[in-house]
Amino acid sequence: MAVDNTHDPWVFDAVGQSAGRGGKITSIRAVAASAAGDFLVLQKLGGAEVFRTNAQVANTVSDAHGEWWVDGIYISALPTGGKVYVYYV
Repeated sequence: MAVDNTHDPWVFDAVGQSAGRGGKITSIRAVAASAAGDFLVLQKLGGAEVFRTNAQVANTVSDAHGEWWVDGIYISALPTGGKVYVYYV
């Protein structure tokens, strides 16, 4: 699946996917479906870290809530079958 950043939430399912739009993010959900592994979301390619977590086993969900002002999102690490949902206003 290609990145879906046409509506809230943005959905990412592959390393290297990005959304060039900026704005305020209110929460991030990381879903490890078929494999354990690391999730890393950056503000943009080479940018500051926005969210990081490690899924110790498959079929886990990690949520982070807050306010992050970004000028883009870049998925730097994602386990096989994982997805990241970025909610914004």
